[in-house]
Amino acid sequence: DGDGDWNCSRMHEEEYEAVENLMQVFCRSPLLEEFASPVVELHPELEELYGKIIKYPMDLSQICRNMYHRKYKSLEKFRIDVWRIFSNCIKYHSKDGSPAYISIAKHLCEYFNALYSEYLVPSQAPTHAYLTQNLGYTEAKVEETLAIHQSRETERGVRLQAVASILLSDKVLRGAAAALDFLVSSGGSVDLIDRAPLEANCEAMKAIDELWKNLGSLRNRLEEEPAAMADA
Repeated sequence: DGDGDWNCSRMHEEEYEAVENLMQVFCRSPLLEEFASPVVELHPELEELYGKIIKYPMDLSQICRNMYHRKYKSLEKFRIDVWRIFSNCIKYHSKDGSPAYISIAKHLCEYFNALYSEYLVPSQAPTHAYLTQNLGYTEAKVEETLAIHQSRETERGVRLQAVASILLSDKVLRGAAAALDFLVSSGGSVDLIDRAPLEANCEAMKAIDELWKNLGSLRNRLEEEPAAMADA
């Protein structure tokens, strides 16, 4: 069952703690609602058909019970159970033609894999000498293990770029919101040394009254956008 493998070592309490931390983050996704309980409990009408298609049902409640009772002998067995949730979903909905569920399952599986790499793959890659001399790995297994670590670093880099983009967007949007706020509240002054604000021209102000309303609305949207991105 792979318990002697470096990536499938028998689970210790520290590993269970890492798994629990991973699942706390993972289970925050609202997309997991349909996977929280057995399918036949959520949809009793599907029991007969589902049983014909899916031979090994799995759901998050079962995984959490296994974790609580410390039933997992290896990280690999835990990971396979999580994968099984989504592979079952893909298999079942491939039969009834529901691409939306298949897309959600693939997305959640990718999200889980990213979290697994972050929480359960050691931060520092083992050396070639350690893998061959201490663990007796073949060259093929060494390459596979090191590739896992490289993939982890690549995924982290992609996520870091995404976070950086969000932070930059947040800064730009908040700056734009502040500039528009000043423009509207000052009656058309570009900055503090602007001596000819648009408000001084009554005819112009009447003509662009609608513009002020639109600018105010845009300002509010810009202020709300960073918060919306942070919650996404």
